[in-house]
Amino acid sequence: EFESELSTAQKEEVKAQEDFKALAAAKTSEIEAGKKKLDEVQAEDAGNAKALSDAKEDLALTRNQRSEDVEFLRNLKLTCNDLDTQMEKRSKTRSAETMAVAEAIAVLTEDDNREMLAK
Repeated sequence: EFESELSTAQKEEVKAQEDFKALAAAKTSEIEAGKKKLDEVQAEDAGNAKALSDAKEDLALTRNQRSEDVEFLRNLKLTCNDLDTQMEKRSKTRSAETMAVAEAIAVLTEDDNREMLAK
């Protein structure tokens, strides 16, 4: 009976060792898969961090460019308004000059004045 128990115990021990080896192999495989997944996640996180940094830099550059564009537009509007005012003044002056020349021509071409100029 002792021998049969020994034999059974040895068989159980061998089976337990085999089960342990299989479990250890499975856990080792799971650990390797976990490490691989961790590396992938860390790489993705690094990529996302770089993308975020680039996006923040682009945002800062875009905001700076927008500020410069707004300032340029404001100056352009002021310049255009000034040029419009100057053009309006020149147009009024030209109009007044044209009227004065027309009046002078009318005065010079009147019959009374034509006789005086002929003398």
